Parts: sequence; C-alpha cells; structure tokens
Amino acid sequence: MYILNVVKAEIVNPTVTRLLKTDLLHIEGKELNVVTIQLAPGSVGRQVHHPGPELVYVLDGVGVLEVEGKPPFALSPGAVTIVDSHHIHISKNTSPTHRLKLLVVQLLEQDSRGLRRTPCLAELGQ
Repeated sequence: MYILNVVKAEIVNPTVTRLLKTDLLHIEGKELNVVTIQLAPGSVGRQVHHPGPELVYVLDGVGVLEVEGKPPFALSPGAVTIVDSHHIHISKNTSPTHRLKLLVVQLLEQDSRGLRRTPCLAELGQ
C-alpha cells in the first residue's frame, strides 16, 4: 500500500467546492466534474484514488502532490499535472501560514440512463 511519510502534519478532509458538473455532448457516456480543493496551512489530505483521470491546476499556495509510483510533484501557482485513473495520491500543503487551493477537472463515466456510475470528489468529501 502506498503511504506518504507524514511528519508533524494534520491529516484532514479538504474543503471541496463543486463548480460545474456537465455531460460531454460529443463523448457518449462521459461527464466532467470541476471542483476546487482547499487544504489548510500545514495539513495533508487523505490518500485517495478515483475511477477517472484528473487534471490538477494550482490556483494558490504551495505544496506537494504524491502519486503512487511517481516522484513528488511540486505544487505552486500555475503548476499543472494529470493524475491517471485509479492511482493513489495525496496532497500536502507545505506552507505553515497559507492555504493550498487546487482546481481539479475529473472525467467521469455515466451509465446508459445518463446516471454516473462513479462518485465525484464533491460527493465523497475528498
């Protein structure tokens, strides 16, 4: 199991705010979920994984994103990366005084009735 070496950091559920959830008109069975994720100063989010790929863009703050099997990725304003489906990952706010705010775009599956088969971050509180 993938575990981040967390020393003197509080593990917390980040604040997740849904900005948009929409069907992709020209890609049947898919939808986009766009959220912001905020981590308090010095805190570490929980280890998570998701059924679809995620684009992660740093809006504010500094930190580290650790993804299973990859070197740590430095988070600073303007940095962008992709987290592949089902890869365990964790975010850490390395600032003792400022929040870390990320914009995350998830690609989710729908079933034949247009219902999502997989939960999104906003619903999981992750």
